[in-house]
Amino acid sequence: MNRISALLIGVSLCIMGASAVGAELAKEGKYDQNECFNGPHHLIVHSKDQMGGSYTVSGVSPVAGGLFQNTSSVCNGAWTLVNGEYNEIGSCEYTDASGDKFFGVFSRKNKESGTWRVVGGTGKYNGMVNTSNWMPVTDAPQPAGQIAVCTHEWGSWKMR
Repeated sequence: MNRISALLIGVSLCIMGASAVGAELAKEGKYDQNECFNGPHHLIVHSKDQMGGSYTVSGVSPVAGGLFQNTSSVCNGAWTLVNGEYNEIGSCEYTDASGDKFFGVFSRKNKESGTWRVVGGTGKYNGMVNTSNWMPVTDAPQPAGQIAVCTHEWGSWKMR
């Protein structure tokens, strides 16, 4: 790539980043989106009826408008499958282009949709509350020692 192309790409990224930083978050809103994550997965298989795992995954959400616009995330989770009963819990931190963050917890049981709620935030996310649900929507082959999943997420948020 020549220098002029590299310069134009760099300037474009700076302009897009600056517009994302300056974007105002609405005082409340709804969302319905898909988001994908991947990262290392640790697995214990005691038997076909008793197993569990833990993971740390990262994601990027370029969804235009709303709560997740131009955020990146990191999530830690753990799950068990014991005698046919599945349980999953975890937490995620989302960071936007201005460095403001929100932190939430999630859970899911069996094949039901899971719940997600924000429990803290910094900057523009300070005081945010939400109610939402999520569900895995992919059944992709998993790379060895990794987890790769997309989730459907829907809900609403409100700033206090």
